[in-house]
Amino acid sequence: MGQLCRGLLECLWQLELRVRQGQVSDMNVTLIAIDLAKSTFQVCGVNRQGKEIFNRATSRKKLTALIAQYLGIPVAMEACGGSNYWGRTFQKNGH
Repeated sequence: MGQLCRGLLECLWQLELRVRQGQVSDMNVTLIAIDLAKSTFQVCGVNRQGKEIFNRATSRKKLTALIAQYLGIPVAMEACGGSNYWGRTFQKNGH
């Protein structure tokens, strides 16, 4: 199993543990999805039921700071050239 798969499984396990301990409510963001682009990114956070908690555009400069507010939350993004860079960046920050 690849390193990315192990990392994703670890994130999901940690999320399940937090849910069982009552640390995650219906209003908590449990998954962040990002539509990558050159300068402006669309970022959406959803809860356990898939309900949208937030959906906003952010600049390249502010993306890392926005994602850092949700440490330990799995991040999903499209597969493209930039996704490798952003994946490594988010992994360094605890995702």
